[in-house]
Amino acid sequence: MHHDSKRLISASEAVKENLLFQVQILFAGMFYHFLTFLAFFGFLGCITGTRSDTEQSITRVDGDATIRFPPSGTEMVFIPAGEFEMGSRDGAPDEQLVHTVRLTEFYIDKYEVTVGQYRKFVHETGAAFPDWEEVARYAQTDQHPMVNVSWYDAVAYAKWAGKTLPTEAQWEYAARGGLKGKVYPWGNKALDVTKANYEDSSAGKTVPVGSYAPNGYGLHDMVGNVWEWCIDEYLADFYGTSPDRDPVAGPPISLLDDGFRKVATRRVVRGGGWDAASRRLRVAYRDGNGPRGKVDSVGFRCVRPIRSTVNKKPR
Repeated sequence: MHHDSKRLISASEAVKENLLFQVQILFAGMFYHFLTFLAFFGFLGCITGTRSDTEQSITRVDGDATIRFPPSGTEMVFIPAGEFEMGSRDGAPDEQLVHTVRLTEFYIDKYEVTVGQYRKFVHETGAAFPDWEEVARYAQTDQHPMVNVSWYDAVAYAKWAGKTLPTEAQWEYAARGGLKGKVYPWGNKALDVTKANYEDSSAGKTVPVGSYAPNGYGLHDMVGNVWEWCIDEYLADFYGTSPDRDPVAGPPISLLDDGFRKVATRRVVRGGGWDAASRRLRVAYRDGNGPRGKVDSVGFRCVRPIRSTVNKKPR
């Protein structure tokens, strides 16, 4: 009887151990399926850090038309792929060869880069301090467009922000706001002080970004307030040899290192500034400045390509 009771106890313990083992298997299976569920919906990547901070931080605004892009936190507007007639038949000689350009879709800053955004860049990167006192003479608050920045400064900011400067073609395409062959971002209606900040305005300096109505793409201040740097070299005769797809004037520029600081040729500026004559606010108007130049009426905005673009030879 004593030996039988031992056998009964041993059998009971075996049953308990078997049940415990089965429960462990059950919970392990449930946990595995739970992890699979998380991974399927993309949450596992957030837990393990496999998704980039940039991907996690993008905020959609107004559906998919606008995103808020880190680290600068700027709102960017989606510009669809398409083609347009670049240049003007009635303008200066460097813009008169009207030609068809086809562009890949991209995002562009809704507003010009502000003093506050540039200040954040300087603080986080240790970039050389601009002359803040001089900046404040023409851009008095953090909501005003940044001025007195060289092309090198603008490219450095764009790199930090995960973006680049617009090509001249991207800039004009975006400035036109979907309109075809018009003089200004709003159409052919005459320019006046209710539409942009230029030499006839009473401000005598920049005004906060977004002070005027946007164009058809929802972009503010594409003309007036400050001139805007583009990535291209300024070539007066470029329109005669321009590729028809995603054109960029001048030799390729590497943004992977500081190679852009070796650039010495004039760069394109577009849009006209607070002190510009009305004829310079036409969307087709072209001008250029040396990359080291720092002017109280020149600023910039950035773009972010959705797909990489490659220059192609004219057909």
